[in-house]
Amino acid sequence: MLKKVLLVSILFLILMALSIVGINYLNIILFRTSPWILAISLSLGLLIGGLRARFKNTFGSEAPAGLIKRHTVASYFEHWGTAFGLFVLMISGLLLFGTPDLFQMNLHFGGLFITLLFGGYFLADFFVSKKFNNLLPSFMDITDGTIKKYIFRIKWIDNGKYLASQKSSFLASATFGIGIVITGLIKLAGILWSLPAEIIHMSTSVHDIAAVIFVMLVFVHMILVLSVRSNRRLLRSWFTGTIPEEGQKTKTTTEDEPDPNSL
Repeated sequence: MLKKVLLVSILFLILMALSIVGINYLNIILFRTSPWILAISLSLGLLIGGLRARFKNTFGSEAPAGLIKRHTVASYFEHWGTAFGLFVLMISGLLLFGTPDLFQMNLHFGGLFITLLFGGYFLADFFVSKKFNNLLPSFMDITDGTIKKYIFRIKWIDNGKYLASQKSSFLASATFGIGIVITGLIKLAGILWSLPAEIIHMSTSVHDIAAVIFVMLVFVHMILVLSVRSNRRLLRSWFTGTIPEEGQKTKTTTEDEPDPNSL
């Protein structure tokens, strides 16, 4: 898997670099002239994600002895493709806080195209594969597995693939992400059609506030991944696709001893 991931990642990054260079030479506003491209991006992501979820067991492969299969090439690009799109959106969004120019607006469009493509892939896989219990937190996950665990230092046992706090983080990120998308669509509608200035102003404010909170959540996620030793070890599984069999054992977790399946 490692060779496939590296090869396709290099090709993807080259394509993205060429696309960014091409965007620099555009003299049109893509949000105004080509919004249909975004619909194609989302539809394509939903289609590919749905097909992959429907037939993924057909093309699955077994892990070598002593290892457990954790990620596939498809899940790698689902995660990191979305992350790349969000990174472009965050950088271009910060640039737009200053004096917006044509390149920054079109770069934001490009980031949205990538995010919708891989995000649509994730959504289709999420619903078709019925990953609700795997990713969405229960009430106990939020109160006991997150709030009491990290604020009141009360021990909590995690038995699933992901920590209760990670499920809570996913719900928070998804909530603010949906807010960003909805307000972004309103802002896009304001570019295409005439909408009341009050609606555009309110949507812009909510969009910016939600985006700042979302960036903070991503930043905290990155810190926890890089600062916790067991999480750093699991980071490698995104590229190799497997983890040692002993790493799959369930155990009591604390803030200093996270579940080995937390990524």
